[in-house]
Amino acid sequence: MNILRAVKVSVVHANIIDFRADALILKFAQSLYGSDSAIYERLDPKQRAVSMPEIGQYISHKTQGILGADFVFFIGVAPLYTFGYSEIREFAARGIEVVSKVLPDASYLALTIHGPGYGLDEIEAFESALAGVVDGLSNVSLDSNISNVTFVERNEGRARRLAAALKRLLPKSSFCWLCFSIETACICCNAICDRNG
Repeated sequence: MNILRAVKVSVVHANIIDFRADALILKFAQSLYGSDSAIYERLDPKQRAVSMPEIGQYISHKTQGILGADFVFFIGVAPLYTFGYSEIREFAARGIEVVSKVLPDASYLALTIHGPGYGLDEIEAFESALAGVVDGLSNVSLDSNISNVTFVERNEGRARRLAAALKRLLPKSSFCWLCFSIETACICCNAICDRNG
């Protein structure tokens, strides 16, 4: 019987540029906005050499210590005016799946919240991203090393509201990615866990 680690999900108030993670997952909505733009400017101050992905594609960059994260993954998505709640969910799932495939040893992933800066409800956008994280984790290999997924938010008030939403949605902020029980540890080879049995 395999013992699977739980995946810890958290929200932190921090600057994404300095936040330590194995991989940072960002969108590229066919133009640069907010955190995406700030990270891109750090990677390529003259904005000439760093290529960006088409819709449905991704590009990863080793940061060479320029950022807190070791790697940045830009996931190509449709233009911002069409990037709604369901697209946020798809983006988050795709990001988790891509990182798991490309960096199989990655254990600590970071994302930012998408939507509030262009008119979407922050809680609904967060819930969509969180659902996408769960979707993505359900599609990665069971021997994936992902153990932490953190949503990094620079606005302190928003970070508090998102953390409260996370606590409401995942009371222990940790879940088994096979059966999605909300426990700190779960034995799931035969779907045995506190939730199912």
